[in-house]
Amino acid sequence: MVGSAGEDKLVKIWDAEVSSGEPTGVFSQHTAPVTWLAFNPSGTAVATGSRDKTINVFDLRSNKLIQHYPAHDGAITDVEYHPNGLFLLSASEDATIRIFDLRAGRLFFTMQGHEGPVRTVKWSPGADY
Repeated sequence: MVGSAGEDKLVKIWDAEVSSGEPTGVFSQHTAPVTWLAFNPSGTAVATGSRDKTINVFDLRSNKLIQHYPAHDGAITDVEYHPNGLFLLSASEDATIRIFDLRAGRLFFTMQGHEGPVRTVKWSPGADY
């Protein structure tokens, strides 16, 4: 699978093995340009972040929005799945980092400390940090 996040507010998913060049999924739920996209570890869902300050999670099997988070007070600059697929890490121009519990469907934890926008976040290689 290949995914793209665009200034046109669209998220598009392609099957790299299909030669038609047409996307297999198109999502238009964001109201501002989409700034980040991440596939979950099993490849069955994709999380997207946007300048509209929200995170969406789409199921790629049904091509439907399954979770929506009014996530930050600023544009989303990065989203990253935990290797177990149960948590989502996000960064924002609001200078915060947030962890979302995808099973419970809620914000789990907010980290502060930056004095300006946070551009990227990553889990440690062992996903302990």
